[in-house]
Amino acid sequence: MDPFPITAKDFYAKRDDRTNRYADALYHTAHCVVTSDARTIETFSGQVMLRAAFNLLSRWCRRVSIVIPDINLHQEIDARSPKFADFVLSQMYDADPFGAFEIIKTPPPEATIQLHAGENLRQCAPRSVVMSASGWLASVSRNGHLAFPATDSPNLIGPVAAACLGVAQVFKFALGSLDDDLIADAVFDLFTLSRASSRQSLSDHDYIPAPALGKLLMIGAGSVASAVAYCLGLMNASCELAIVDRDRVKIENLNRSPIFGKRTYGLPKVDALVAYLEGPRIIATGHNMWWDDFIRAQGRQPNRFDVWLPLANEFGVRWSMQNNYPPLLVHASTTNNWGVNHGRHRFGRDDCLADRFPSELPQTALRCSSAEVESETERVDAALPFLSMFAGALVVAELARLQLPEYPQCPNFALIDFGGDISEIHAWDMKPRSTCLCQTQSATIHNTFNGGTKYFD
Repeated sequence: MDPFPITAKDFYAKRDDRTNRYADALYHTAHCVVTSDARTIETFSGQVMLRAAFNLLSRWCRRVSIVIPDINLHQEIDARSPKFADFVLSQMYDADPFGAFEIIKTPPPEATIQLHAGENLRQCAPRSVVMSASGWLASVSRNGHLAFPATDSPNLIGPVAAACLGVAQVFKFALGSLDDDLIADAVFDLFTLSRASSRQSLSDHDYIPAPALGKLLMIGAGSVASAVAYCLGLMNASCELAIVDRDRVKIENLNRSPIFGKRTYGLPKVDALVAYLEGPRIIATGHNMWWDDFIRAQGRQPNRFDVWLPLANEFGVRWSMQNNYPPLLVHASTTNNWGVNHGRHRFGRDDCLADRFPSELPQTALRCSSAEVESETERVDAALPFLSMFAGALVVAELARLQLPEYPQCPNFALIDFGGDISEIHAWDMKPRSTCLCQTQSATIHNTFNGGTKYFD
């Protein structure tokens, strides 16, 4: 691979290329100031939300000023409790070595946009947005009236979703979007995949801290997969995770993959994810090969994995996976028009991968990640930074719901359209067509391969 760019011009030409295919480069001039309620930043959920927001901002916003107190990183995030500011700046400069990121005591008067976490907004920029979270719930509002009181819930899903929503609104501000195109003030329930206009109309749901997820197979190690790994690292979950992908980390990946940065540039993506997840609770194994090679090398062993996460973006991979009689399938993807899809497939109950992505659709409509576009030397995907993180949160949310009674608690398909005001989350159960591949697959063979898996019942 080429050496890492040594000039900002060369770096941004590659890093921002995929984002520029979606949006006018006007967003480059944004100067965002991030503030927080004093209590919110001391909590686990508050720090998860802010950490995710800083990560997302550093992947498109070149100037970020951070007004936070001198505190340590929460022990549930890092038992060594380093300085929060040191951690944040290290993370941001790894994502963008040429950015202008600073920790300051008072808001700069030249800031154009403010992102605030928690309650007690004191507006210090012409346009502001408030992000907040409580358990499974995430809120976004322009004046802070929907902010939740700070809690120390171990649930990371609401906080990560809130960061995605907040940064998406900041991005829209940076684009100069009209009011009708901004995200409407709302509370989002990540458990039921629904939204409401007030906190009072939604209540939180059960959550199992430090869940034992079983044996997971992740096919793909790109933007959504890296977001899943990012969330798993915050979940304090235990699992065995096999990751299959043969791609390497490129500059173009740095605009939307929360784990990739200068330190991982040029590495096999599976190695970067395995290194990030290294610890006593997650046993991660990387397989630096394509899916077909993995199947040929490993074979389809019965009951080896409890859940498959099909996060690769080629249709042929999905078709192959469905023909190999998968167990429970959980996935999410980004669309070519500001959207995020959630998907789940249970044999004999839901539609299957082949039905969700039928062969008669044109190839451009089958891209999981986003719209494929041409460059001079290769084919690349246009992308927005916050969509992949939200998709990753949806996958981890499904794994968290899987630990609770009365599963499944939400439909097997959902679409969240970040391009508009998200006035509605489109969610329903997709049923298989009579001509779908899964309608001809043998239940006996399926039971042979999956009858001993953790979630078979």
